[in-house]
Amino acid sequence: MDVNNAFLHGHLEEDVYMTPPEGYSDAVSGLVCKLNRSLYGLKQASRQWNMELTSQLQRFGFVQAPSDHYLFLKRTDNTLTALLVYVDNIVLTGDSIQELDAVKAYFNGLFTIKDLGSAKYFLGLELARSSHGILVTQQKYITDILTDAHLLDAKVVTTPLPPGLHLKSDSGALLSDPGCHRWLAGRLLYLGFTWPNISFAAQQHSQFLQHPHESHWQAAMHVLRYLKVHQPVPFFCGNKAALHITANPVFHERTKHLDIDSYVVQDQFKRGFIAPSHIPRANMWPTSSLSLRL
Repeated sequence: MDVNNAFLHGHLEEDVYMTPPEGYSDAVSGLVCKLNRSLYGLKQASRQWNMELTSQLQRFGFVQAPSDHYLFLKRTDNTLTALLVYVDNIVLTGDSIQELDAVKAYFNGLFTIKDLGSAKYFLGLELARSSHGILVTQQKYITDILTDAHLLDAKVVTTPLPPGLHLKSDSGALLSDPGCHRWLAGRLLYLGFTWPNISFAAQQHSQFLQHPHESHWQAAMHVLRYLKVHQPVPFFCGNKAALHITANPVFHERTKHLDIDSYVVQDQFKRGFIAPSHIPRANMWPTSSLSLRL
């Protein structure tokens, strides 16, 4: 869903004044207008909209997730509804059509919304549904990066960084437009969250955002040429102890260090949402390959 003119729904906490808009017939020379609602362009506009949306969702029974404040959940005895917010774009899902229709009707009574149908693209993620489940990919996101960098026809490479390369803060001439390097470094970092084999390269580039050099830009171009042909691969667990703890969630003196995330994994295993399986080490690449250039 998309909320039309979302920032206009925010309520201002401060007194904000503006000159009368051009063409306003009742304008009196020397007088100003006091804003009752937020406007696009105000520095607090996005915050006030978020506060208004959060308040309305909580009024309808949604609870803000403590781990992610942009995720809202509503549970009843038989249903679960989840709502994910990014500014004025909303992804709504759940296991009850009636509950989803009720949420949409509630939104329509508050704002002007546009129902975009089933989610197909959200924050760089493509979603494709089939009888086998939901496929999530970032191929379009990668293609967009290559298009913006004019590298769709570039020669491909086999490593995220050139072997033996050591990026330094004083290597070569300064980049004439440092903003382009920051733009690319941010995109690579975002892509690295779901693609571990470029995460090391992305982190390397993020260390030179203040004064990037030509050598940093050329190394970033190397990463893009790697993206052209290499696709993300599934991540499997090869630790038998971790699999055992997942299937047998008993407290042990040697497991006190485990983070709360491990209990989430155990809960998902009980519900049947995940099915961990052991992959012999001989069939896996060394784990250190995810943090090295090769």
